[in-house]
Amino acid sequence: MADWISTWSEPLNVGINLGMLVVWLVYLHVFVKTFRRSTRPRIIIARAVGRGLDSSCFVSNMSAESLYIENVIATVDMPHVKGVAPILDVAGRRADDHASDQRQRTHQGPLLSGEYISIGSFREIIERACSQSLPPGGLQPGIRVDVLVVADYASEELLIGASRTFRVSDEGGTQTVSPCEPRTVQITGRRERKELSRQLAGRD
Repeated sequence: MADWISTWSEPLNVGINLGMLVVWLVYLHVFVKTFRRSTRPRIIIARAVGRGLDSSCFVSNMSAESLYIENVIATVDMPHVKGVAPILDVAGRRADDHASDQRQRTHQGPLLSGEYISIGSFREIIERACSQSLPPGGLQPGIRVDVLVVADYASEELLIGASRTFRVSDEGGTQTVSPCEPRTVQITGRRERKELSRQLAGRD
């Protein structure tokens, strides 16, 4: 046995070293993947506090670090009507309202990790996006509301974004709001994020 080990010691050493290299490469891959996942920005857009038109639309920062909300844009599609509007100013606040807490005036600003804000009820969002073209009969089922959040994130060179679409349907005579996707769509592609920057520049 000793003679066999002595004869094949060099190939054995090469094999052992190769095996250790593979183990370390796998470990490095898992570490890098875990690190990227932990530092990846993540914004959640959700319906909360009820299921009807007066339920709130929450924006949560589930990233590891703080982010800065640059804009929130609502796109509303209803039969024969389409409206698009930024949802930055807090509903019910006048432009000359000098509240000491800026969060009482605007949704723009920093959002800490794990923190959330309400950007208003879905009824308010729809009415603001379609303020000039609401049908005389009021809000009807079949409305789709797309909420887009654009933000800055410390570790990212480009703007980040997230979107989610909700629909208004009639359930037993009651209008309810439901998400069209099971999760918030994170805008991660470089091309899409550059487009966010162009859209934001066009609205300034």
